[in-house]
Amino acid sequence: VYADFKEHFDLGQQYLSNYQYSAAITEFKSALRINYMDNSARIGLINSYISRATYFANTEHNYSKAANDYRCALFYMMYYPQKVTNQQSLQQLISYLNICLNRSNFNTSPENRFQTAKTLRAEGNFAAAGFEFNQTLSDRNLQKDSFEQVGDIMKLLGNKEKAVEYYRKAVAVAPTNIPLRLSYAKMLDSVGQDDLAVAEYNYVLGKVGDDKDVLY
Repeated sequence: VYADFKEHFDLGQQYLSNYQYSAAITEFKSALRINYMDNSARIGLINSYISRATYFANTEHNYSKAANDYRCALFYMMYYPQKVTNQQSLQQLISYLNICLNRSNFNTSPENRFQTAKTLRAEGNFAAAGFEFNQTLSDRNLQKDSFEQVGDIMKLLGNKEKAVEYYRKAVAVAPTNIPLRLSYAKMLDSVGQDDLAVAEYNYVLGKVGDDKDVLY
């Protein structure tokens, strides 16, 4: 219960080396919650998802489960960090995911990907949901909700800077959405961007009327 970062990380490494992929994923996720931008824990988590996805695909031939783990690995590789560093591995993972999607007859339309993302989020599979929400952005009608959903997911995972980034993108698409502007203001506030937060709070106050909950 009171394990620190190193304990979670070391256990994750131990589980991964012993092919206990689910346990390794749990430990690396716990390590990231303590130090959300630690690169070693993030890479350990990516490798654990890839290893389990490979097992699901090659041993169990369960391409849906494999796809979800590849989605998670891609989320932590593409969207969670500030910068993608390994383009070759990224393209390889995308190709593996596409093979699984083809074999499970997955409908890749933006609308279906959006519904899939909502289902994954409801199931608590936040990383896979975050990946799928990002795949819907070619549809202008889904952009605001998808950006906002990924902002929510980043906040849940403790990555406040990325949450700010995605809320900002959502606001750019839907600048008059008051609940969204309030969520954006709160995230700016939480990361110490005081001037921007004040500007957002003032915008909300100027538009909200007499809604007591928002005014509070």
